[in-house]
Order: sequence, then C-alpha cells, then structure tokens
Amino acid sequence: MNVNSRLLKLSLIYGCSTIVGCGEYTPSEAVSAAKNEVSASSGAGPCNSSSIYDGGYIRCVPSDDGYRTYLKQAVETPNMTVEMGAGTFDLSDDIWNVQSQVTIAGAGFGSTIIQRTTDRHDPMVKISGRAAVTLRDFTLEMNNTIGQPILSQDTHFLYVQRVEVRNATSDSFTVLNGSHVTFDGCIVNRTTSHGISFSSTRGPSEFGVEGFSIRNCQINDTDLSGINCANCTGASWSDRSEISNNTITYHGNHPNPYGGVRLPNAARYVDVKDNTVVNYTRGIFVLSKSRWNNIYRNSIHGGASNDQEGIVIQGPYNSVFCNTVFDMDRAALQIYGNTGLTSKDGPDHNNEIIFRHNLAINQGHGEGNHPGHGVWISHSRNSTGHSTAYNSYNWDDYNFRDVHWPSAGNDRGPTRGSNPR
Repeated sequence: MNVNSRLLKLSLIYGCSTIVGCGEYTPSEAVSAAKNEVSASSGAGPCNSSSIYDGGYIRCVPSDDGYRTYLKQAVETPNMTVEMGAGTFDLSDDIWNVQSQVTIAGAGFGSTIIQRTTDRHDPMVKISGRAAVTLRDFTLEMNNTIGQPILSQDTHFLYVQRVEVRNATSDSFTVLNGSHVTFDGCIVNRTTSHGISFSSTRGPSEFGVEGFSIRNCQINDTDLSGINCANCTGASWSDRSEISNNTITYHGNHPNPYGGVRLPNAARYVDVKDNTVVNYTRGIFVLSKSRWNNIYRNSIHGGASNDQEGIVIQGPYNSVFCNTVFDMDRAALQIYGNTGLTSKDGPDHNNEIIFRHNLAINQGHGEGNHPGHGVWISHSRNSTGHSTAYNSYNWDDYNFRDVHWPSAGNDRGPTRGSNPR
C-alpha cells in the first residue's frame, strides 16, 4: 500500500475532509485516534506466539527466547501494538523498519532499555513513508556507537512520548520531511550532534516538517543544538507550530556556536516559548532566512563560557518579547539585519523585528575583550523597543549602528536599569 493509500485510509477512519495533512486534527489528537484504534485490535499473545499479523498484539520480555526475531517481525507488520516489558533488549545487529499504525510501548525510560553495542551505519529505528506511528516509554542506549538511534522520513502523524536516547554519536532524534509530528516528554542524555533535529531532503529553502510540537522535553549535553529545527513550519500565521516548555542544558563550556534552540533554513510560523536554556554558546539562534517566528517567555542562562550570547536574531519579521537573559559574556540580545550575507555589517535589509519587554541581567561577566552588551543591535529596522538591561558591563555601549527606531515616544529602544559594574 503506498503512502497516499494509507493516508486515504486514515482520512476515512478519522473523518478528515482532506487526505494529505488532515489539517483539522492536531498531531496528538490524530495519533491518539490511531493509537486507540490499534489498541482495540483483536488478537493477543505472548512474544513467541503466532499472533503476529495485521491488527495483532504481542508482549515481549528479555527472557523470551528469540525475542529479537519476533520484535522485528512485529514492528514491520502494519497495525500492530508491540509491548516491551522491563529489562534490557540487545538489538545491536537489528534494524527496525517500522510500518504504519504501529505502536511500540515500553514500561518507561530507564525501565525498558533497547541497546546497541556495535557500530552500524543504519538507524536502529527507521520509519519511512509511514503514517500513524507511536513510540513511547522506553530508553535507547547507544553506548557511543556509530549509527542513528531514530530516523523518521516522510512520516505523517508521528507521536514520540517519553522516549530517552543516551550516548549517541549522531542526532538523537532525526525527522526528515513529514507532517503532524509530536515529541512530548522525551529525554536526550549526551550526543556529539543535535538532540532533536528536523530537516528537509528537498533543498535548503523547501519546507520539510509541517505542523509539529516539541514540548516538555529534557535535553542534556548536545555538542551541537539541543533542538535544531531546519525547514520546519507551522501551517500558517494563525496555525503555528511550537517548541515549548523544554529544558536544554549543557554541563560545561559548549563547544560549538549553535543554539540551545536553533531555527535555520527558512523556519516559519514557529512559537519558541517557555523554554529554559543553560550554558549553550547561543541560547536561541534564529538564522537569516527564518521569519515570522515568535520568541517569548524564555529563560536563558550563561556563566560557563567566555563567548556566549543569549538570543541572536538574523532573520526579518521575527518577534522577541518577554524573555529573560542572565550572565551572558557577549550580549543578552543580539539583532542584526543579515538576510543572507556572512557579515554582520552588511547593508540595512529592512529587518523589522518586534522587540519589547525583554530583561537582560548581568552581562559581560567573563574576562577578555567581550563587551558584555545588554542589547546589541545593528543594521535593523525595529518595530518597537522598550527592553531593559540591568548590571551589564557596557550598557552605555549598545553599538546601535544604522538602527531605525519608531517615532512613538516611549518605544525608542532599550533602556538602562541600574548602574554598570
């Protein structure tokens, strides 16, 4: 059955008026419907039973003989519920090609552990061209081996809940293309790459993932970005995607100029809100081709590095408001009109940004040549200002170059809070 046929089946089941996208359903509603239908399927049996068929259910524990064979067969059978009990499953030599309408459920992260102990260049869990797939309640332990933990490509209605990935050497979660994708309550513990990464195989200016939510996740010690959302978009200005309520922490000096949350390559209609980012070189980084995103109510903390910036905005028509930034060495809020040039000092690109009610506290803590700006704005056209910097090393040297403030009285840019150190 091809992808369109599967989506047609889903549209008939869930009452969607359109096939591709099913826009009237949120990701969680659509996948919840799929999950409920799968859970209600007839047929149940132990791991080594003969009940592995379309619409079946099996339950495996590590003591079951031949569990690797039965688990692989089950996840590669459409419309299956696969339950994995507590314990460690060694799947070092296996690649799971997960089919549509499959639920893989463990007993909780740290309780159900799926591990790889040998290098493989293939992903452990691969979901390609599928629809309505649910992963929940287990840990993938990669043991610093080569290979991707989870790769989803061209998948619609993907729901990943309470899944942990440990000690990876590539992106912990990778999503290429697709729609209606939800990550909820997931954990990343240590990777040399990105934690959660969205991208497109269609080119740098083409949308890859449309309609998504990344929320309530805890991401620790990613050498690149905690969340890298390239080519990702909401459906429209009023139907937005979200990155919300995540905690992203690096323990020590972050080694790369990536953001805790990073929006490169034409990310649009995304709300980045209520996140906490600690000790990344850049807390939130919106690159030059990304626009119409809202960055608000985030808390950004520095202090571990001498080369940190809180929120960096390059792309036009983004809104930055009600954020709090602490202890950055370079600048709390850096905005410049760079829509494609490599230099910060390019000509004015009419970079209109809504910029208000942000709070910068105690910048410029480090030693060396960093100026410690509360706010650093250059070559930008700002819609409004009125943000405040407290106790920054150089609050009087904001480096406003070629900045066009509005004519409205009290909205003329940042204001100083207290005396500098």
